[in-house]
Amino acid sequence: MKITPEEYDRLREWFSIVWPVVFSGIEIAPEANPITVLGQIAAKSPAKARQGLAMAIGDIIEDTKYGDGAIISGLDQRLLAADLPTFSDLRMRFSRAVRTILRRGRISTEQEYYIARNAIEGSGTDEEHLSNILADYEEAIGSCTPPM
Repeated sequence: MKITPEEYDRLREWFSIVWPVVFSGIEIAPEANPITVLGQIAAKSPAKARQGLAMAIGDIIEDTKYGDGAIISGLDQRLLAADLPTFSDLRMRFSRAVRTILRRGRISTEQEYYIARNAIEGSGTDEEHLSNILADYEEAIGSCTPPM
C-alpha cells in the first residue's frame, strides 16, 4: 500500500485511533509511541514516514484479520465518526497491493517486500506464487531482508 503526501495526515489519524485499541495491554515507553516516532521520522523524511505508516497499517490489518469482530466493529464506528476509512476500506486497499505484485510477478520496492511478506504470513493469497516472488526479490538484493 502506498500512502501519498495528500492522504498521510488522514491515515496517520486512522493509525492514532486504531493502534492503541489493537495493542491495548502492551506498555510502550512514551518515546517509542508509534505516533511520536512517525513525527520524528516525518521531520527528517516525509517519504520515509509515509512508508513506515504504510507498513504499520499493513501490520495492523494483518494482525487483526482473525480478531474480535466486536472490537473491529467498534473501531469502524469511531473511524466513520471521524470521517476516516474503515478497516474494510484499508483491507481492500492492502489486498489490491498484493494482487498488483502477483500480477506483475515481481516486487519493485521495499514497501512491496513487506506487503508480500505480511500477506504470506496470512492467507487468502496465492502463497506459493507470492513466496517465489519474495524469494526472487530477496535473492536480487542479496540478503533475507532489504537494507534500511
